[in-house]
Parts: sequence; C-alpha cells; structure tokens
Amino acid sequence: METTRSSRRSGLRFGVALAAAAAILGFTLSLPASSLSGAVRGTEALSLTPAQKKAKAKAIARCKRIKSEAGRKRCLKNVNERFRPDPKPGKTWQVGLWDNYYSPDSLDVKVNDLVNWTWQQENGREAHDVTLMSGPKGVSVYDFMSPTTAVYGTKFKRQLKVPGSYEFICSLHYQMRMQVKVTR
Repeated sequence: METTRSSRRSGLRFGVALAAAAAILGFTLSLPASSLSGAVRGTEALSLTPAQKKAKAKAIARCKRIKSEAGRKRCLKNVNERFRPDPKPGKTWQVGLWDNYYSPDSLDVKVNDLVNWTWQQENGREAHDVTLMSGPKGVSVYDFMSPTTAVYGTKFKRQLKVPGSYEFICSLHYQMRMQVKVTR
C-alpha cells in the first residue's frame, strides 16, 4: 500500500505531538525510525532492500509497456529517481546532548557526512530532542526529528545530503541551538 506524502506528514505531526506530551508527563517515547524518510540506521549498506528491488523491477516492466519512446524514457527516469539508493556516507561527526546544550554547538561538514547525536547526561532529568529549525531549500524538517527523551545513550544519526546552513534546536528548550554548515 502506497502512502501519500501528506498522510506521512500527518502521522509525523501526531507522533511528534505525542512524544512532546509524553516528555511533559515524564515518559520516554521515540518515533519508529521507519516513519522518518531519509533515515540512516547505523553503518549498514545504503542500498535497496529486496522488497524495493522487486517493486523497482515491476515499475520498470510497466515502463517497458509504454508505446511512445519519450514516455518510456520519462517513466524509466522517474523509476530510477524514485528507487535511487542513498549515497555512501562520509565522515561521522559526534555531537553530545547535555542538559541545555549541544557539544559542539557548531560544525563544518562535507556533503554526505553523518552527524550522530548522543544523549550524554547520565542523570539527566529533562528530556531533549534534535529538531531542524531551518535548513537549505529542499530539506524536510520531518527528516530531522529525533525522539524526545532523557535516556542516557540514546542516539540519533542523520546524513546531510544537501549543502547549506542547518540550524538545530531542542524543541523543548529553545536556548539549545546548534549550527551545521554543509559544503561540497
């Protein structure tokens, strides 16, 4: 079943609102990684899954049945764009989340580098998260929403694919800010 972009956004908004409410009440709640597009999970291979490969083969077979050559080429281009695997990750940058600050609070990275945020406060009492406040054109804020938690050792990793300036905040503590500049 194919979901639309608006239904995924609605689900994310609900999940983020639920996580914020849980944090206020003192519970720990995390969004499933599968609900976030563009997620990079660990250092596993960034390629198509068997199900994605099967879906791509079906889509290509449909394209080959198109009679006009221009339509067939356009269809194949769209299929290849839709099923393009993520680029290989670059260097991994470590950022600590402490009570009311990120460490470091600014980074200069290259395109396709990974940023790995880790909750560091062992006896932290306040929940924190990583939320994209602003970023380059074409980057969705929904791709950069971590769980809201106070659990020591929680990790949140994202690959920065678009050059430009990113500003991250903790949605519960607006004084917690971090700048990331991504260059080619």
